[in-house]
Amino acid sequence: MKIAYFYAQISLYYMRNFFKIFTASCLGTIGALIILIFIIVVFGLWRGKQLPSIKKNAILQIEFKGPIPEMTDNIAESSSFSFQQNNALGLRDIKQLIHKASSDNNIAGIVINGGSSGIPPATALSIRNSLSDFRKAGKFVYAYDEYYSQLGYFLSSTADSIFLNPNGSVEFRGFAVSIPHFKELMDDLGVDMNVFYAGDFKSATEPYRRKDMSEQNKIQTRSYLNSILDAYLQEIARSRNIDADHLFDLMDELKIQNGKDALTHGLVDSLSYKSQFLDFLTTKLNIEKRKDINFIKLAEYAASLEAKEEKTFHKNKIAILYAEGDILFEDDSKGVISENRYEKVCDQILEDEDIKAVVLRVNSPGGSSLTSDIIWQRIEELKAHNKFVIASYGDYAASGGYYISCGADSIIAQKNTLTGSIGVYSMFPKIKNLVSDKLGIHFDTVKTTNYAIVGSPYFDLNETEKKVFERSTNKIYDKFLSRVAAGRNMSKDEAHVVAQGRIWSGTQASMNGLIDGIGDLDKAIDIAANRLNLDAYQIVEYPIVERTFFDELLGNVMPSAGINYFTNPIQEIMPQELQAKIVFLKKWASTKEPLARLPFTLEY
Repeated sequence: MKIAYFYAQISLYYMRNFFKIFTASCLGTIGALIILIFIIVVFGLWRGKQLPSIKKNAILQIEFKGPIPEMTDNIAESSSFSFQQNNALGLRDIKQLIHKASSDNNIAGIVINGGSSGIPPATALSIRNSLSDFRKAGKFVYAYDEYYSQLGYFLSSTADSIFLNPNGSVEFRGFAVSIPHFKELMDDLGVDMNVFYAGDFKSATEPYRRKDMSEQNKIQTRSYLNSILDAYLQEIARSRNIDADHLFDLMDELKIQNGKDALTHGLVDSLSYKSQFLDFLTTKLNIEKRKDINFIKLAEYAASLEAKEEKTFHKNKIAILYAEGDILFEDDSKGVISENRYEKVCDQILEDEDIKAVVLRVNSPGGSSLTSDIIWQRIEELKAHNKFVIASYGDYAASGGYYISCGADSIIAQKNTLTGSIGVYSMFPKIKNLVSDKLGIHFDTVKTTNYAIVGSPYFDLNETEKKVFERSTNKIYDKFLSRVAAGRNMSKDEAHVVAQGRIWSGTQASMNGLIDGIGDLDKAIDIAANRLNLDAYQIVEYPIVERTFFDELLGNVMPSAGINYFTNPIQEIMPQELQAKIVFLKKWASTKEPLARLPFTLEY
């Protein structure tokens, strides 16, 4: 009894003091978190004031481990499985940093660690041109890596010398497109796709209605891949002083299988370990120890210049309107193009009388046909208010990306930009057989009108309903052709010849009249300034990308572009390619309108 009484007293004591103990524990935890956050904030603010030191003979280190947006930080969430902070230097800022470094007396040269870079061809070409200009200023550019992908090698091939790990390799095999087809799988599952498309080359629907690529799709794919490959080989041939036909033979016969092959055939200049490459740099810089080499990353260099840079203002302005990412209806996220966001931006540009010209920088595979037409109309409004509009294309200006810009006063693209794909498609599933035959679920309905359930995935479309969707798709395609014909001074029949959903390279688009010339963003700005006789002007950029306090804090703590501050276990184990496909399907599966979009994003 005494023992039982003793335990009862202890239990009663803890019950009486439970809430006191629990409250104290919670307060202690909260207090610790507040202190931790305070320390992080103070450290972040302190770090923000500690600018990277740019000493004499510094080397600008360029490496790309993440996506490169057109505009700094204007990047969409790459995966629904990622918790990363999306901070990334934009292409124009990267090019400006390289340009400033060319005249910076503290910068001795550049080292590229971009061998595994996955950046697309037009972006790589633009950066490559900036590196070539840097060399013309009399400074060195070297490349070192353990492995060079095809685009990584393309970027690095402009260097004075290319160093490769002795056990490394150079990927040099040509380009290809592999497209999965799901028709047989869907037949087995009992899923049918209702497919409507305008344009013989509009291939986005083929995986759902065929078991292989159509002949038209093979023709267009082979054509633009060969054009892009030709541009790739010509650039490398000039930089490495190797005949382009010989480079093609190396690819076609798969002669580059290891580092020794790459050295033998002149693709690289030295097989060296990293320590040996660093020794080479110490000799080049006339210093004694490797640890004395002062590497500075692009993001750090940007931070150091930003603090010193004095803003210049001018009465005349040229606006760069970045249109990058998927074109989505009613989506205001960063890194996508929506009518809500871009109508507001166009209003801002219209209200600023000092803006004399607009450079519409497009890097988009397309998307919503409705949003594309709304933005097209706003571009027409800018022109109507005497603002000269020139379109400049990045990696993609396809489908909706071409739609929004086809009315520009002038259009230029890179020679390896994927351009055109002027076509429209509508597609949605019918799962009647799946749910009835496979799952044993049967739907019945009571309707107030004949077409009250049109478009339901549980019922067949009748002939009248099919014609409704066909007319809708063809009507949007006809409107697309009208926009192109008016913008490019063609007849609709002439526009139809180069349309039909066909994809062209920038070089091909220049020859068939879809663009006016070859060049990058800087050339587009120069054309606008020359057209308006602007000797001096200020560049303003839209849309304005707002950074949160959290972004700024993390940026101060770790000022590097493209860092994953948080990682998700799912993100770690799931391949990036699969993550991207899941995000793609999630984004487009729920759409209820005809689309003007590429069916893929090319991977090289």
